[in-house]
Amino acid sequence: MDIATNGLYGIAPANSVPIEMFERVEVMRGLNGGGGGTHLTLPTKRT
Repeated sequence: MDIATNGLYGIAPANSVPIEMFERVEVMRGLNGGGGGTHLTLPTKRT
């Protein structure tokens, strides 16, 4: 699984992300559940 913060991968740790700092969670699944895997995009809240 890949996790993107504001579209950038590798910024947020995969196992301990404080969900309060994000506006929403976008889940994009791979093609037909195959080799594409699952991607999470976490856009941060704006002040």
